[in-house]
This record gives sequence, structure tokens and C-alpha cells, in this order.
Amino acid sequence: MFRQDPKKAKEKNGPSLKETEVKKPSPTLKEVEEKLSQLELSTVAAASTTAIEPVEKKKSLLLGRGFNVFLFWSLVLFSVLFSHAPFLQWLLMPVNQFVVMVHEMSHAFVTVLTGGSVNFMTIVSDGAGHGGLTSSRGGLTFLSAQAGYIGETLFGCLLIYLGQFPHWSRRLLYLMGGIILLGTLLFILPGLLHLQQFFAVIGSLAWALVLAFAFFYAGRKLNDVMANILVLFLAVQCTLNSLSLIWILLPHSLGMTGGGFTDATRLADITFIPAFFWAFSWMVFSILALFFTLKKTYGAFLFGGSGGKAASDKNATAYVKPKKN
Repeated sequence: MFRQDPKKAKEKNGPSLKETEVKKPSPTLKEVEEKLSQLELSTVAAASTTAIEPVEKKKSLLLGRGFNVFLFWSLVLFSVLFSHAPFLQWLLMPVNQFVVMVHEMSHAFVTVLTGGSVNFMTIVSDGAGHGGLTSSRGGLTFLSAQAGYIGETLFGCLLIYLGQFPHWSRRLLYLMGGIILLGTLLFILPGLLHLQQFFAVIGSLAWALVLAFAFFYAGRKLNDVMANILVLFLAVQCTLNSLSLIWILLPHSLGMTGGGFTDATRLADITFIPAFFWAFSWMVFSILALFFTLKKTYGAFLFGGSGGKAASDKNATAYVKPKKN
């Protein structure tokens, strides 16, 4: 019987399967250390992502529409109940000075825009019942005399609208600080040339510079949530303060309380229309402006409004709900 030589068969058939397998070299110590290092980095990255995600979700909730609306109406309730509380008067003094600044700067800017000039402007009490004074010459007195209360209301309504966008709040604080500083240089500083108002001007300069610095500091240090709270609080204070001052002005214009001149009596002098008419018209204007602003913003759920531009704006953080994963 023929028997084939194993060596010749192997040469003829080629190497076996086991022999064709390539043996993998064992990993070196350096390669093992690199693998462990990569694994450690991926583990740390995964842990940090897990930790950051709840924080981002919490921040989104704080900047969401529901929280923003709740915050606004809470500030309204707080202002109505406690703004005139004796224990808060000192704490709210900077806010009151800010509102006076808005009032007087409204007079000053309208005077300049209608061709007049401002002699001086103060934002401290003169001891005669005036929280501030704007002395001017030229321009349209009919418009500049009304600009104080109307300007307060419109500025407050504007802040209410812009308060819907929390990510704008810090920029708004910077902007308001800049406007106050500009008004200080243009309208308050020249008052140093009027010796009769020298001490009132010094006090006004001090307050104005403190307010400007406070706005710049807040814009730099506060996060979006806290900056939004401050903007909304100033908005509420401006609108409510305007309404309350006009309410006080109504009996004054009838000669029932106090004396001296007011914005309403100035208009009465140049138009021969009773001061009460002007005070009442400002009250109506302020109520309507506030009503329509709330209807388009934070009061949309009360008045059946659409929620304004912010409701459809993709960049309106206040109206963006956090996505569910």
C-alpha cells in the first residue's frame, strides 16, 4: 500500500490553519498606561456632563416663561403691599431716586428735542414738596411739562416688555447706567454754575453717580436671573410710582392739599385749562399704557392676549421651555 511521506504532503498542501494564524504580540507597559489614561479621561468627562446637565436644566427653568411671569406678579404684589412700609423706606431710597431721575430726565430730553436748553436739573428734594426740578428755557413747554409723568410711565412699560428677555437684563443695566451718566454730565453738572441751587446740585451729583456706578456694577456682577429680577423690580416701581404720584397730584390740582407749582399747574398757566384736567388725563394715559403693556406681556393669560413678540421669538429666553431628554 502506498504511503505518502508526511513532509512531502505538507509541502504539497501548504501550511496548516493553525500555522497560518498570526500570533498577536503582547501589549507593552506603555500601551497599557495609555489605555488606562484614555479610560480615566472618558470617565471624568462623562461624570462632568452628568453633573452639569441638571444645573443647565435648573437655569433654563429659572429663565423660563412660567418663572418669569410668577416673578413679575410677585414683585407687583410686594410693591403694592410694602413699598410705603416705614421699615423699607431707607432700603428703597435708591429706587425712589432712580424714579425721580427718570422723571426729570424725561423733562430735560424733551426740552432739548424740541429746541430748548436745560439750565440745571436736580433729583433731590428742594424742601418745597418737589422731589426734583428741571429748569429750562425755550423748547415746547406744552410737551416738556407733560414729559415727566408720561415719561415715567412709558419707561416703566418699556422695562416691563424688555423684562421678558432675561438674557438682555445685564445689557439693560449697563445701558441705564450709561444713560444716567450722560444725563448727569449734560443736565446736572451745569447746575454748579447756579449758586442758588448749588447744594441741591451737589446732592444730585452724588446720587446720580451712585446710581450710575450701581447699574454698572450690577451689570457686571449679577447673573441673568438676578439681573432680570432687578430690571422687573425697577419696571414695577416706575409704573406704580407714576400712578401713585399722579393720584396725589389730583387733589393738589383742585387746591385741596398743599400749594406751590406742579407740572399740571404749569400747563394750566399756558393753556388756561384747569390743572385737574391735565392730572386726570395723565392718570388715564398711564392706566391705558399699563393695561396694553400687560395685555401683550405678563397679563396675556388674564386679558386673552397673544403674549406679544416674545411668544414667537426664538431668542426670547423667557418663553423658551427646557427640552425634555
